[in-house]
Amino acid sequence: GIQGVGGNDGADGADGTSSTVALSESFESSEQALTDGAFSLEVAHGLGSVPKVFKVVARCKTSEGGYAVGDELDFHDSPTYSNSTNIGLVTFGALIFPNKSTNVGFNPTPANWKLVFRAFA
Repeated sequence: GIQGVGGNDGADGADGTSSTVALSESFESSEQALTDGAFSLEVAHGLGSVPKVFKVVARCKTSEGGYAVGDELDFHDSPTYSNSTNIGLVTFGALIFPNKSTNVGFNPTPANWKLVFRAFA
């Protein structure tokens, strides 16, 4: 098993006792405009505490780069952050997404994508 921090070794694939995280509240933002170039954006999540899990995705609204409408691309290469009030995203410059089929980078057309912020506590 995997040892939980300060907890017991898990057995039969179960995590250690202190690593068990119950997620009872969730938040999903409305679709936010995507901007090309460096930007930061914050959205209030209303959960009342720092989320245990949070993420930001770009949702395809018009097919581009091999993605179909409704596909979601995780912003794992850009810094995301959270606190007891907000979830935020910071980008450094022109956005580059990997083509879904070829993995070759392309600059997304902002109108073809919307950002969605999610948090779980």
